[in-house]
Amino acid sequence: MSRFASKFLFFKKVCNSVLMAQTTRTLNPLPFEHLEPKRFEDLIRQLAYDFKQWRMLEATGRSGGDDGYAIRGWEVIPDIDREIDITESEDESSTQNIEAETERKWLFQCKREQKITPKKLEKYLDDIPEEERQDLYGIVFATSSNISKKSRDLFMQKCRGFGIAECHIWSQAEIEDMLFQPKNDNILFAHFGISLKIKQRSIKTQLRSALTTKRKIYSALGHTEKIYQEVLFRDPEDEKYPYIDKDLPRKEHKWKVARVTKHHPRGIIIEQFGATAYLHDDNERWDVADACNKARCPDWKDPWKDEDKEEEYRELERNIFDFTSKNIEEKNRGHFAYSTLLDYRDILDVDKQGDTFFDGPIIFVSFDGHYIPTSGSLAVITVPPVMEHQESGPPKIIADTRNIHNPDREKRIKIFPDELRKKEKKE
Repeated sequence: MSRFASKFLFFKKVCNSVLMAQTTRTLNPLPFEHLEPKRFEDLIRQLAYDFKQWRMLEATGRSGGDDGYAIRGWEVIPDIDREIDITESEDESSTQNIEAETERKWLFQCKREQKITPKKLEKYLDDIPEEERQDLYGIVFATSSNISKKSRDLFMQKCRGFGIAECHIWSQAEIEDMLFQPKNDNILFAHFGISLKIKQRSIKTQLRSALTTKRKIYSALGHTEKIYQEVLFRDPEDEKYPYIDKDLPRKEHKWKVARVTKHHPRGIIIEQFGATAYLHDDNERWDVADACNKARCPDWKDPWKDEDKEEEYRELERNIFDFTSKNIEEKNRGHFAYSTLLDYRDILDVDKQGDTFFDGPIIFVSFDGHYIPTSGSLAVITVPPVMEHQESGPPKIIADTRNIHNPDREKRIKIFPDELRKKEKKE
């Protein structure tokens, strides 16, 4: 069996005539465990700046001996209701509402741990010295682990017992929510090397590039859905182009003439291999005369084709036609096609005019080894409808179109003689 026919690469969904790989991109949980404990404290302190209006935030945990504090802060509380009489002069006095300030003391405890049990959480709160708790207004317990409902209820109960007015838990989920907000994108990037804004700009840039390529493709190949046009695919890094090195196998030259059959929402469809096929009435058993690749027609404008081999192909085609017309009923005669999807994103550029060697469109791509890159593929056997001519009027359809995708190799039977089948390579 041929290289293309023996390697069926199929994906789960069929879109038009090509099965495409469906990909999703998600952001995994942030690796807080990779941060050093002090860097985790830095992360929480930077997020805290937007939490309240602060007069001061202190990184008390960095020096040790912090009395249970990793971060200590003083929240500014404006008081505009206080009246202060100000006598400016003997002739002029006024009573003005001016803004005075009071402060509230906050404690941040930061624990970069994988798991915190209710008992451990209770101990952390008990470790806060009593003298520090007396004038404490609020507390934030920040941890890289997930906190259960039981632990949260205990935390609130304990804080109320201490007479603390505001109590907050920032667990892994809450911290991630804050980091994924656009305003904190710089903090996310500083600690984890991830930027959602940069990612969005990258997607936008890629989209613009793909749309530009799409316009070039339509300009070079036309706007009709079906194309069937020979195109030269060329890797610009192959410096041997356009001259064949006789000492190298032909496939090692990174350019190839292939037929583009149709447009696709994501790119263009390229027919890589074609052959006469047999499809049984059960729509399962099949065979292919794959000794001849009909996707490379001898009449193509291919300056690099081997004329001696092309003459062999012509002879093979005649033999396949003679055998098929004599031994296979029309309702079982079909065509095998192996096609690939070339994504717009993999196209470097398009030359509509061609060059002095190839008079036609040239599409520049970086070859995958010795082959045109692909983002999806499809192998299909199609049997066209069988028509019966009437003495008058249009032909009558006596058998509808049949096709199978992903033909099972185990269901291949021997219909064509050995000389019309590609010889299997011995491993």
